[in-house]
Amino acid sequence: MMRNVQSIIVSVLIATTYMATTQSAQNDNKPDVYISGIKLGDSASWAKTVLQKQCADLIDKDMEHISFPLAKKSERHLVCQRLNNGGQIAVTLADNAVVHVFSKNIPDSDISSQSAQFQQQHSLGYKVYGDDYQLWKKEADKLAILVNSDAIHPNLFVWESQYLGHQETMPKPVPNDGGYPSILKFGRTFTELEADFEKNCHPLQIMESDVWLLNKPEKQTQVNCFNYQYLGFPRKIEAVFGDDILQLAWILTAKPEESRVRQLLMASFGNPVEENETWISFDQGQVFLRKDKPEVLIISKLLVPFKDKNF
Repeated sequence: MMRNVQSIIVSVLIATTYMATTQSAQNDNKPDVYISGIKLGDSASWAKTVLQKQCADLIDKDMEHISFPLAKKSERHLVCQRLNNGGQIAVTLADNAVVHVFSKNIPDSDISSQSAQFQQQHSLGYKVYGDDYQLWKKEADKLAILVNSDAIHPNLFVWESQYLGHQETMPKPVPNDGGYPSILKFGRTFTELEADFEKNCHPLQIMESDVWLLNKPEKQTQVNCFNYQYLGFPRKIEAVFGDDILQLAWILTAKPEESRVRQLLMASFGNPVEENETWISFDQGQVFLRKDKPEVLIISKLLVPFKDKNF
């Protein structure tokens, strides 16, 4: 099922593929884009050394249970609640390399770049910089975020590290209904579901789209729900309404976590009912793990008769 939304979709921003390179302590070259001396691809030891010079109380969290989408074998967080410059920073490492930097109140002098030209004003209020869209700034909230190319599809530029948040603002687990996100009540109208979406989605984005649902509704709307807790992490859900009825939803994931997501789906739905080169289907053909592009697709019973045309 193809999506053709008439809006700024982050995935179409990417013109080139960014391959992060690891910087060792012996490397004196300045990084292309960095925040407080940290750049994408830095090793854990290098990043820790750089931050220890700026932070009296650096927190080092080596996670026993991996949940960050870009982590395959290991996940680690380096966190400073108060840098010497007064800012805050949380550095996420996946498999011993920096893949995400989230910062607040960092002076512009500590956000440096050799080539990060302004690229685009994003619809969620971010300004995007760099040929590979690594640097995202939200000036209203004094946020600066670095993300690598693998983080663009799952929209990790919107993810705010919980280790810098107050407990009351940290994302809390949302109950699921038999393995499905409880927010997805297929067959209901958006009017009926709007209060749940507003409560659980931060932020929430509503947009009209071209009609591509296979049952050919007269009107189609996409509701983007960010930071909804599902499959172990706050994720983006793209809920698609046809004629105001919820009919389909994409949950965006990342390639490094495919095996982990598969195991979580199996824990909820049992063994797959069908598998081919592109799809793994569960629960009588209503839930799919996509393999060519990292996503989970959930469809309503209304669309099940059409699934053989695409899966």
